[in-house]
Amino acid sequence: MTTTPFRLLALCLSTVAASRPRDDAATATCLADPSATCDLKTPCAAGSFTRNCLDTWVPFRTAHDRVTCCLDCCLQFFVKKYGLDANAARAQRVVPELASQKASKYSLLVAHNHEGTLPYASRRLTKRQNAWLGKHTKALGPELSLRCRGPACAADDRHDTVSRLWSERRTGTPASPESGKGLEPGPVGDFAPGWVEMHFGDGCGAHSPQSPFGAYREVTLAALWRAARLGTMDKARLALVTSTDCDLPRADVSKRRHRGFVDERSLLEAPGVAAWFATNPNDHLLGAHPKLKAVPLGVQHRGKWSSLLDGREARNRTNLLACCCLSSHPVPSQSEAPGAPKPHASFKTLDDPLRSEFEDQSKMLSAEGLSFKYAREGWVGSVYGRIRRYAVVEALRKNGFGTCSHRGPPGTSRRPDQTTPLDKFAAHLLESDFAVSPQGIGRACHREWEALSAGAIPLVDWDASPAMAELYSGLPVVRVKDWREVSPAFLKEELRRVRDAGRAVDMKKLYMPYWVARFTDHVDSS
Repeated sequence: MTTTPFRLLALCLSTVAASRPRDDAATATCLADPSATCDLKTPCAAGSFTRNCLDTWVPFRTAHDRVTCCLDCCLQFFVKKYGLDANAARAQRVVPELASQKASKYSLLVAHNHEGTLPYASRRLTKRQNAWLGKHTKALGPELSLRCRGPACAADDRHDTVSRLWSERRTGTPASPESGKGLEPGPVGDFAPGWVEMHFGDGCGAHSPQSPFGAYREVTLAALWRAARLGTMDKARLALVTSTDCDLPRADVSKRRHRGFVDERSLLEAPGVAAWFATNPNDHLLGAHPKLKAVPLGVQHRGKWSSLLDGREARNRTNLLACCCLSSHPVPSQSEAPGAPKPHASFKTLDDPLRSEFEDQSKMLSAEGLSFKYAREGWVGSVYGRIRRYAVVEALRKNGFGTCSHRGPPGTSRRPDQTTPLDKFAAHLLESDFAVSPQGIGRACHREWEALSAGAIPLVDWDASPAMAELYSGLPVVRVKDWREVSPAFLKEELRRVRDAGRAVDMKKLYMPYWVARFTDHVDSS
């Protein structure tokens, strides 16, 4: 068959249409122009990106697969430039929870499961690596007190503990799949510029025999001060990324004081720390700090969740509010009410003042209730947060949202004590304009990021954290001060506001490129 000039032109146009973005402008066009095509199967060609591409505007209700395709080449460019690909390869080998996320389709969504936020950290400590604490707390007394072992140890010699907690074999590249099951000493090595991830799970509380996980968190952060020489650097080299259900940094001045380290807040003042990104920043009590930032908890199961995003996230909705599937406790007096979730065991032994607080739904629904929660550490604040969720659902049911439920989505048979199947929950978000997402134990919640990725607008608690306000800035999020004011008319007006906002609404904080930029801001500027 003869190839005509017109056929050659058509082939050229087809090749251009199927190509991936190679620079900042093409990346921006790919996301902003709905008619632009992008094929994720096409390999990334040599590009000429600047860091601006990592901050490219992502319009509201852009399909997940389009965002992934449009931003991927930009991300790969900087992953290679900063040498982060080696870190990612190591993480896939030694962190099973991260490796399992590759089972489903490729995704750039930020995800979190106490093992990692992004796979590119130069050093990483996961929740799995502190499993030894439950059995060996007493045997590891010297480490938990930040002291070295043996009669030859000087009183202020902490090198032994540092070499156990932060050895390169345990935390760096390369690491061993077996690393973390014990605390064998080893060379600490140099910390490459970038960021360090530390995931502590339920590591709240200060050091005590009853709080080994709190002790582990304390001693790990104190040892990092010396391991990375954070107090003696002349410029910022590292960002810290932490996750735990408690608020960080804590301000306990304890036996960890050593060579400039007073308490966890010392890390914010260290010259070597560029910023501290926490899932639950403790600035509502300690005050704002320019280095303390909030980081998304993200979706819980990136691989599974992204496979459920099939394009419906970019479409209009038939349901106004997704209002279900919250882990909660009833107020004590309604423990036996039909459809109520399981009451907390403490309800049987509450003293009168605390019982009164647990019954005061009017206070719970306002900012005053959130202040009460954060002023109470331990089980009181945690249980109160779960009761607030119950009160929020009850208030919304009375305010025009009759389908609100302590169970699963409408049409499902989930009991209050059961977990909603992920596909049923995703389907409900994908058909809803808004999703209820009040705080639970902590201020961080997977639900709000799952809602955003599904094209729903989360209703979250307004709290006094400047870092959380900065995190939500630009996102289509409604921060609620008083849940009694949420009505169908209120939500319809909020939906109109979001739709009319144009570029003032930006979804980029849902995706890895934005956070790679934030975690490496100091690398190019150093």
